[in-house]
Amino acid sequence: MILALTLIACGNGGGTDTSDTAHDHFDASTFFGDSCAGCHNADGSGGVDIGGTPSADLTTRVAAMTDDEIAAVLTDGKGNMPAQLSTDDEVEHMIEYLRETFP
Repeated sequence: MILALTLIACGNGGGTDTSDTAHDHFDASTFFGDSCAGCHNADGSGGVDIGGTPSADLTTRVAAMTDDEIAAVLTDGKGNMPAQLSTDDEVEHMIEYLRETFP
């Protein structure tokens, strides 16, 4: 689980604008491409070496985690991965995207 979503941060380091305008238009797919795929690959396969730790394979890790566990990784970070999202709505959309993309 340490590798859970360890390196979702390889993109923009969580620089998501949480203003009402940006919040209303949060697109989890775009966020994944911009902020997650750099470490987890576009297909979620992970394995990218970041600081001596391979990024998590989301194709298996997402299914093994509860929504609360994923939310904690997204909001608090884990290992080499810093926090990424700050609003409940963004987290909910991201979890939904991850569950649909990596069942």
